[in-house]
Amino acid sequence: MGDTTTGLVIPVTSSSTGPAYPTAGKTVRSIQASLQYEGEAAVALTRREVVTYDGSATAKVEITENGTTKTCTKPLPRGRLSCS
Repeated sequence: MGDTTTGLVIPVTSSSTGPAYPTAGKTVRSIQASLQYEGEAAVALTRREVVTYDGSATAKVEITENGTTKTCTKPLPRGRLSCS
């Protein structure tokens, strides 16, 4: 398991008019695990999430789970993940 953050920019505002979310940068979360039930063979699990902030009010999210990738978006500062 590991997390990496690069180039993250979170503006500091003195009023409620500025964005309350990152405007640049990327976060990456990677997880690898092995799951084994008693008497059964082990199963390898992987998941990687890349969240990219580009200054808009929507973060781009790419999720790769066990080799399958889906592209998503997330409204900022709060909102539900929407995947295609």
